[in-house]
Amino acid sequence: MITFASSQGSASYIKGGAHLQTNVYLVRHAHSTYTADELGRPLSEKGIVASENVRRLFANKKIDAVLSSPYKRAIQTVECVAAEIGKK
Repeated sequence: MITFASSQGSASYIKGGAHLQTNVYLVRHAHSTYTADELGRPLSEKGIVASENVRRLFANKKIDAVLSSPYKRAIQTVECVAAEIGKK
């Protein structure tokens, strides 16, 4: 399951002589508490702490968008980053 950002990858594009760079960050969901409900499985306490570390990691990055799978643990992992940049 891929959410949005952790290992930094980058791609460069040349358009009309200008060099544009796009950074794509991928983050795997943080630790979750096991439940039989795969889609609704929440983060554990450890995962909540880890998601706050993700927010700090990206606090000084220029993030334009945050994408997530529909799994609760994936959303919970990145929602603090989205809130930080004023996105839902």
